[in-house]
Amino acid sequence: MLHQEPVILQTPEGLDPQLSMDEVDCDLNEETGTLFNCDGAQTLKQLAEKIQIQELSYLAEAYHISSSQVDIDTTQNRIIVDD
Repeated sequence: MLHQEPVILQTPEGLDPQLSMDEVDCDLNEETGTLFNCDGAQTLKQLAEKIQIQELSYLAEAYHISSSQVDIDTTQNRIIVDD
């Protein structure tokens, strides 16, 4: 992947990620509940298993190679992929 503008993935409404924080290494904005600077590969791998969307696991492999980080914005139901 080239390092460009962020990619925004819309998630199902009401997604409650309940990620293993030790594995995804996220920071938490306690005011908004947004998780940020998460390990992209581990985060998408966990989400793929939790919400049964296999395509996220394919993206997780790519993000492992690119070392991308992701933010999870639960208020707007989206995953934001940073380079």
